[in-house]
Amino acid sequence: MGTKVKNWTQLLKIIQTKGLSGEDYVLYKLAQFSPKDKAVILYAQLKDKFPSSDYAPEALWYLFWDKYSKHDYNGAKLLAEEHLKTFKSVNSTPRIAYWLAKTELKLNKQTEAHNILTKLISKYPDDYYGLRAEYLLNNSNNFWDITPYKALPKAQEIEFPITLSNLNIKDLKLINSLFELGDYDIWLDADFGNKIVESWFELRKDKKARSIVLARDEIKDMSVKPSILSAAYKLAYPLHYVEEINIAGDKTNISPYYIISLIKEESHFNVNAKSSTNATGLMQVMPSTANYMAAVLNVPVETLASLNDVKTNIYIGCSYLKYLTDKFGSNMLFVTIAYNSGEGALTKWLKTYNASDYDEFIENIPYDETRNYVRKVFRTYHMYRKIYK
Repeated sequence: MGTKVKNWTQLLKIIQTKGLSGEDYVLYKLAQFSPKDKAVILYAQLKDKFPSSDYAPEALWYLFWDKYSKHDYNGAKLLAEEHLKTFKSVNSTPRIAYWLAKTELKLNKQTEAHNILTKLISKYPDDYYGLRAEYLLNNSNNFWDITPYKALPKAQEIEFPITLSNLNIKDLKLINSLFELGDYDIWLDADFGNKIVESWFELRKDKKARSIVLARDEIKDMSVKPSILSAAYKLAYPLHYVEEINIAGDKTNISPYYIISLIKEESHFNVNAKSSTNATGLMQVMPSTANYMAAVLNVPVETLASLNDVKTNIYIGCSYLKYLTDKFGSNMLFVTIAYNSGEGALTKWLKTYNASDYDEFIENIPYDETRNYVRKVFRTYHMYRKIYK
C-alpha cells in the first residue's frame, strides 16, 4: 500500500507541475490508497477543485461517510443534500439518499426520513438501497435473514415480451411457427430497438449470461420500471438448474432462493466459468475449498476434476455454505461476506468494526469487491423472492 501511495503521489506532482489533464482521477486514486485522515483531505480537494468531475460524486460520498462515522450528523446531512442537489442521477445517488434518511433518523427527523425513503422506493424499487429502504420504512430488521428452506418453483417458459417490441400481436403466430422450427436467427436480424427482446432471443439460444446482462442493463436504463412480474424481470432474474438447487438446499438446509441468488452473481449461470484464481463453475468454488469439502463429505477425489458438473459444483458450494453457517451462527450476512472474502478477513473485520448496525458494518468493509458483492447477492435474493413468491 505504501508503494502505491508513493507512486500516485509522484504522479500527482508531475501532473500538477506540468499542468496535465487527469488530476481529478489521480486525486481519487491517491485518496483510495491513503490513510483515512489523508484521504479526507484529498477527497475535499477533488470536490472543490473539480466539482463536475466524474469522480466528484464518490468524493462527496466519502466525505459524507467520514462525517457520519464520526457522528457529525448535521455535517453529514449537509454533504448528502449537496450530493443529491448537484448530481441528480448517478451510481451513488440511491446510496447517499438511503444514508441521508438514516441521518435524518439520527437527528430524530422521522417525517423527513419517511419522505426520503418513500421516494427512494418509488424511484429505485430494484436497487439494493431501494430494497433496504422498504425494510427500514416498515421497521423490519430481517432484511439479512434468509428463510432456511423454501423450494424454488418449477421453471416455466418466459413469455415473449411483445409489448417491448415493434411487432403486432398478429405476428405472434408467425413467430411461434418459427420458434417451433428452432429458427431464431431471422428475428435477431430485425431491429426491435429493445434489449429485453434481444435478451429473450439469447435465452432461447441458451446464452444464459448474455441474456441476463441484456435484460439487466435495459431495466437499469428505464425511467419507469416494468411490473415486478414482467418478462423483463424474469429474464434478468431467471430460474435455471432449479432441480439441482432444490436438492442441494434440502440436503444442506440452505435456502434455494439464496443459492440461486449467489449463483447468479457468481457466474450468471455459466457452468464453465473460471476466475483468474481458478474459482470454478456455477458457484465459483475454489480448488482448496473443493478439496477440503470433498474430504469432509467423503466425495471421491476424482469428482473434483469435474467441478464444472452442475450437481457436483452446487453440492460442494452449498456444503461449504453449510460449513460457514455452522461457524458463524447461521448469520447469512456474515456467511456471504466469508464466502467472498474468506473466513479470516471476516473474523478480522468483526474485531475491527461495530457489527451492531449491519448497514454500517457493510459500508466499512475495506474491500470494494466484497462490499459490492454483499449488496448484489442480497438485492438479488430479495428480487427473486418478489418475482417468484
